[in-house]
Amino acid sequence: MHWKLRDFEFNQDTNVLSNHDGDVLLEPKTAALLSYFLANPQKNISRDELLEHVWDGQIVSENAINRVVVRLRKALGDDEKIKSYIVTVPKTGYRFIASPHQVTEKSIEYSQTKASSKPLNGLLILCAIIFAGWWFTSGTETTPQQSNANVSPLVRLSGEQFSGATANTSDQLVYSNVQPEGSPLYWVERAGATPLRISPAVGTSKNAHWGHDDSIIIYQYTHGNICEFRLVPFANGKPQASETIYECTLTSDASFALSPDNRHIYFTERQNEFGPYAVYELDLTQGSKRRISQPIATGLGNYHIDMSPISGMLLLSAEAPGQTSAFSLDLAINDYQKLHEFNYRVDYAVWGHQENTLVHMGEHPSYQLVETDISSKESRTLITDSRRITEPKRINNGKDYLFRSFLVNRDIAVNGEIQPDINSSVRDYLPVYSNDGSKLAFISKRAGYSQVWVKDYETNFLFPIEVQDRGRIYIGLAWSPDNTKLAANTDGGIILIDIESRKSSQTFKFALSTYALSWPDNNTLSYSHFADGRWDHYTYAPKTNVSTPHDKDWAFSLKSPTKTLFLDQQLTLHKANGDVINTSQCERPILRAALTFRLKGDQLYCLARPDGGTPKLLRFNGQTFEGFLTLPETTSIGYSVSNENVAVSVISSASSDIMRTNFNN
Repeated sequence: MHWKLRDFEFNQDTNVLSNHDGDVLLEPKTAALLSYFLANPQKNISRDELLEHVWDGQIVSENAINRVVVRLRKALGDDEKIKSYIVTVPKTGYRFIASPHQVTEKSIEYSQTKASSKPLNGLLILCAIIFAGWWFTSGTETTPQQSNANVSPLVRLSGEQFSGATANTSDQLVYSNVQPEGSPLYWVERAGATPLRISPAVGTSKNAHWGHDDSIIIYQYTHGNICEFRLVPFANGKPQASETIYECTLTSDASFALSPDNRHIYFTERQNEFGPYAVYELDLTQGSKRRISQPIATGLGNYHIDMSPISGMLLLSAEAPGQTSAFSLDLAINDYQKLHEFNYRVDYAVWGHQENTLVHMGEHPSYQLVETDISSKESRTLITDSRRITEPKRINNGKDYLFRSFLVNRDIAVNGEIQPDINSSVRDYLPVYSNDGSKLAFISKRAGYSQVWVKDYETNFLFPIEVQDRGRIYIGLAWSPDNTKLAANTDGGIILIDIESRKSSQTFKFALSTYALSWPDNNTLSYSHFADGRWDHYTYAPKTNVSTPHDKDWAFSLKSPTKTLFLDQQLTLHKANGDVINTSQCERPILRAALTFRLKGDQLYCLARPDGGTPKLLRFNGQTFEGFLTLPETTSIGYSVSNENVAVSVISSASSDIMRTNFNN
């Protein structure tokens, strides 16, 4: 008898387990355990039951059962933290959470699926909305996923959809849609109904959130120097004109929750783009705002909230570099407690339908929707998507979830031309030339996770760097002056890479996020932290593990063998003698966690986008900046200059849909 279970096929007659990596002959007891699990999926199985049916009534120790379970988990590739096949049921035993089915013959061909890099049309044209499997009914099933779940689209248009949210008591949906003029908010009354725009056409409307009785929607609107929270009231089941209820900071990407009586809005906000988020309460009746009790904000701070429909507790996600902690916040007593700590970054976490569970994205880059049990600390994969998953939310039917499924393909272009010899069909970005121009380092997700790759132009050889830790988000790369080492700035710390051995040689981590990583010389690194409203600039010696602070007037420095420049606390650029360099034509000095200026020898470059139009690279001529190179329209994060060559990251394609799960039980 043959069984198919996700990526595996199991021949019960020969005890052979197969996938695209090859065949494995399981030990008899391991095979017997798998056979029993396959015959009893989605069922809590006690250790006594396993003793009776797998060990034929023999008396064996509990450790003997545990050892076989561990061997089976290893054969199936169950992650230590996130279980995709076998979960432990506290005080009971185990449950096999995959959905296997019998096949008559071995007919599965294993292959790696590559994402298409075909560019989208420049105009995002609104097309038919597909409401397959509406959220309160059993929908049309597509590809079988785990835990007896299927996924289907709620909104599938050309281009990008995001910030989807279903109503609590009716068949209504809101979502944001990227268009040439902006990203307006749309409301759909029921399956098959025509979408209605309920926000301005120009500007960005996002993060829509329903009131508990669906009588209001709140969302964030930004345009130019405007940032507002807007409230859309409903009358006779129809949305009315919106009203501004709060002026927010431009650097915030708010997360919302509402009290059951719709009188209090809970939201996240930060005062500048580098500071941490904090959680506030807005009293709509009194028009007053207060900061509520919460953990000390470090890193990104307390950036995401969700209210439990059962307990009324707020779930608060707090981020420090490389990890996320989940807290419950009791609004009645204005106090909080830690629930769980993830050793990787989780952008979105919400309360699960089951008591004491959290539902969140998997490890970066996440293709999984994961449920974590707060009591047992075990996690299991709910569904796996072919595209990345983000923005999970509950659907109010006691079992299903909404999420955004997206794909962004970035390619590296040199002097405006895509380079086929280094690009893959997925994301290739953050290009950095070595100082002699002989090598180009960049980040690629061609292996399914982020890796450092290097193109050696002298040997025409392309190779990856061996780094142990997966799940990292790479922010920047920097070559040492002698081109023998790379420093990689990530959300989980700084990685030093030895180019000759092609391996990471050292990893170190600070308590705060690291910005503008560079090498002043072959033995020291330069970086900055943002804390208490100001920048602190340091040099770090990896060999001695010693950090030395710079003059507190300076936020950043740029150094080449022949010149040193400084940015002050207001991010004004200075020469070493203190003279100011006029950078008014340039884009803001720092983007994400890297400087947008480049100092190559005596040449200083900056990025510019005049009037928001075509991006350009400018070069300083001693008096002012002048045009050097027009860049591709879709230039994204990261660029590097070497002699007359300019490597940039461009967006080749981008799409996202609002999806939902369809659990059968």
